[in-house]
Amino acid sequence: MQTIHGFPLEQVFREAHLSRLGATLDEFQKNPQGTLEKYGQHDAIAIMRLGHRPLLPVQVRLRETLLSQWCAEGTWDDSMMIHSTSSTNRFRLRMRQAMGGMLDTVKQSLTKESWGATTGHVQGQVVTPSTKRHHMSHGMT
Repeated sequence: MQTIHGFPLEQVFREAHLSRLGATLDEFQKNPQGTLEKYGQHDAIAIMRLGHRPLLPVQVRLRETLLSQWCAEGTWDDSMMIHSTSSTNRFRLRMRQAMGGMLDTVKQSLTKESWGATTGHVQGQVVTPSTKRHHMSHGMT
């Protein structure tokens, strides 16, 4: 079984949503790191090492948009790239600051794209199992 930094290639391919981003498993197996970089998931392994899942395709597109904007403004600092836990935290902080109210838009997009079948989607709001129980216990549907 081929691995990259201790993770099976198939697991990385699946969790980084590379097929949804346009990559093939064959392409990934031939050049794992190059494929991750090509499809905007250059930090997938660092993220997985921290116990998290790599970015979803909508997050990859958002990051690309924000990075382009920051580079155009001259406010991007390459030290923000994820290579360690401290840079991961700096990057997350920068993303949160830049996105501001965009988090709700992303959350709604994710709800429509992937969460709807498992958690429910009601009038543009994310309905998690806990909020669903709350609604049901209060006679709301």
